[in-house]
Amino acid sequence: MHLLRFDDAQTGAPLGSIAWFPVHGTSLKVSNRYVSGDNKGIASQLMERHFNGGRDWPPAGGARGTFVAAFPQSHSGDVSPNVRGVFRVPDADGAAGEGDEVEEVRCNSSVFKLHQSATTELPKSLTLSVVHDTRDVSEERFPAVLDLLNSVNNSASYRKDLRACKAAIGYAFCAGTADGKALFSYFTSGTQRASVLVDAIRDLLAKVTPEDAECQGSKRICLNVGKIFWSGIPFMSSQIPTQLLRIGPIFILALPTEVTTMAGRKINGKLETAGATLFGPHTLNFYAWHASRMLRSIINDKTTKEFRKFPTKTDATEFPAAAAATAKELTVWTLLDLVKNFGQQLLNLRNSYEQGDTVELKFVACNPRHSFGISNHSFLLVQRYNTRLHRWETVRNDASLDT
Repeated sequence: MHLLRFDDAQTGAPLGSIAWFPVHGTSLKVSNRYVSGDNKGIASQLMERHFNGGRDWPPAGGARGTFVAAFPQSHSGDVSPNVRGVFRVPDADGAAGEGDEVEEVRCNSSVFKLHQSATTELPKSLTLSVVHDTRDVSEERFPAVLDLLNSVNNSASYRKDLRACKAAIGYAFCAGTADGKALFSYFTSGTQRASVLVDAIRDLLAKVTPEDAECQGSKRICLNVGKIFWSGIPFMSSQIPTQLLRIGPIFILALPTEVTTMAGRKINGKLETAGATLFGPHTLNFYAWHASRMLRSIINDKTTKEFRKFPTKTDATEFPAAAAATAKELTVWTLLDLVKNFGQQLLNLRNSYEQGDTVELKFVACNPRHSFGISNHSFLLVQRYNTRLHRWETVRNDASLDT
């Protein structure tokens, strides 16, 4: 784990922290519908609550605190939080309960220790800069810049420029993970055997050409997601944004991808072995080459025509897929919307309930995409009526652990 701590220069009061910890963000299986499995979200809430005197953010009726705890992702592509297995809450007979998985999260306590022991102070005067770039990775040609790739692969194919591919996912990807397996047992990890039926369905969505198959190498394409479009918007765009931020001697590389443990080490250490990834077997090599160019640009403090020094609002000429998505009308209608009103009850409620009763409520809700772009709000509020103050008070929202 790497932690960056921020304190008020005048008072020394803690302002926030950024902790990079490589682990998948979901600790609970999909069968648990009672509590949130978002381990990093939980860690952020607990840490902010500690430094903000018990106040939550997003606020559940109280004022927002000043301390902000962020838990961004690092090289976690193959890291499960359930390394000790899943703990099951015993039922009344002492037997392991079904569907009651609870995973203990230790991420937060480690951050507290790092936060309290942080001693390396950055200089008072330091360089703050950022470069960013958006490009179509499938159109790039780049050299095999990483030493291990050059030393091991001396064939003609590795002595010329490499290329990435349009996005595609393989059969093994469809198998899911050890923590959440796929719905269909046909797909298994490491699958190289193709299915005539799956390939037929795949080609109906987006046909795989011989060029696509050759570019992806040994990976069997299950879905050619880079060529699937919905109303002109790609299912998986090949246009990727990247950023490199500098805070004095600290450099932070922001990539729109899930990097595995060894891939992260190889980018840091300038080593690489090609693997079957989203944009083909040379995806990691592209990121390493691209990051080294951004690093030279930011260290030399030069703005090239490839990189800009500060992010600007994305426009249609730079990133047409994003522009199309944000400009598209996101209203989604169903047959129910034509005969019912939003918020209308579909199940009658009793006037009163006793402690221990189960309250079941069904009502007409709108699609969350109607709120696209709205910030600082909650999709869910649980409120309790305060009889003394004669008002409703929020006690839970969509960020609470048990909603």
